[in-house]
Amino acid sequence: MKNGKLVILLASLLIFSLVISGCSSQSEQAVADSEPKKQESVQQEDSKDSKLVVQVAEATRDDLKVELDFTGELAAYREVNLVPEISGVVREIKFEENDQVNKGQLLLKLDQAMEQAEVEKVEGNLEVAKSRLDNARKKFKRIKSLYEKNVISKSEYDSTKSKYEVARAQLKQAKASLNSAETQLNKTTIESPIKGVIAQKRVELGEMATTGNPVAKIVQLRPLEFEGSISTTDLTKVEVGQSVTVEVDSYPERTFTGEVNKVAPTVNPSNRGLKVTVQLANEELLLKPGMFAAGRILVDELENVLVVPKAAVKEQNSSQQILVVKNGTVENRDVETGPANNNRIVVTEGLKPGEKAVVRGPANLQSGTEVEVTEWGETE
Repeated sequence: MKNGKLVILLASLLIFSLVISGCSSQSEQAVADSEPKKQESVQQEDSKDSKLVVQVAEATRDDLKVELDFTGELAAYREVNLVPEISGVVREIKFEENDQVNKGQLLLKLDQAMEQAEVEKVEGNLEVAKSRLDNARKKFKRIKSLYEKNVISKSEYDSTKSKYEVARAQLKQAKASLNSAETQLNKTTIESPIKGVIAQKRVELGEMATTGNPVAKIVQLRPLEFEGSISTTDLTKVEVGQSVTVEVDSYPERTFTGEVNKVAPTVNPSNRGLKVTVQLANEELLLKPGMFAAGRILVDELENVLVVPKAAVKEQNSSQQILVVKNGTVENRDVETGPANNNRIVVTEGLKPGEKAVVRGPANLQSGTEVEVTEWGETE
């Protein structure tokens, strides 16, 4: 009997334990099920409070410099290969590479012995010709006087006159020969034809300099030229005399100024571009031929035009658009634009001064979106 009661008691305890365990599991599951709903509710609440952040710039009236960028290479204004006109042994050299030389400065002398001897010989012949002419002139003067008095015959007069004319011709020939000999002598000295810098020295003392082979190369670096290429679509924007600023990697903190000197009349078939030449003063001789350079041509200067950053204008379906923030909401505007430079662009229609144009924001920003605004440039 006691054993039966014990069994009943144990069974009751087991059933009670199972009931309690089941209730606890249901309670934990209910808590677990409610947690995602709370998180979802919090996220929904946060999404209502958070807004997309955009950077805006105010459309303002301002002056605008319209500029055209292009690249190219620096080149010497002039290059001259110094070539002897006659052959000869080099006796004197008065230059070295990198020397600055003036126009007319003596640079080199060839052996002059043969040319000097020829000059002296011809000078002697000239003196003889002068003496002969002097005698012939005196004789002709005397014979002419006698002929006019009918003292001598016409044949004697003609003979004397002929000898006088021959003497005159001989003197003229002697003078020409002297001039030729002196010219040859002058060719033994070589002078610089321009003011510039010796870029290359190609001869040494005692060597034979020959016609057709340069002994030096001279470059004119002051002024210097910057040669670049522009698109044919920009042809109407560029004119001789326009101001140009030039930058080179060697002097990153400096800009050099010049002006358009030449615009090629034909298109370059290799790149379909138009060659533009800019003249730079290069007073300090800092710029060297062969340097890569970037130029910026001042095409126009506009006054009191409505401008925004170029980044604010978007191309959309063959039209131009600007996103404008009004009362915290994005509004899409179709606009028409005018000239631009590297940073700013003129807006001719669709925007008013003071309106805020979106310059930077999330991709695919739509009209009607509420946004939080920061000023363009604050984080630039």
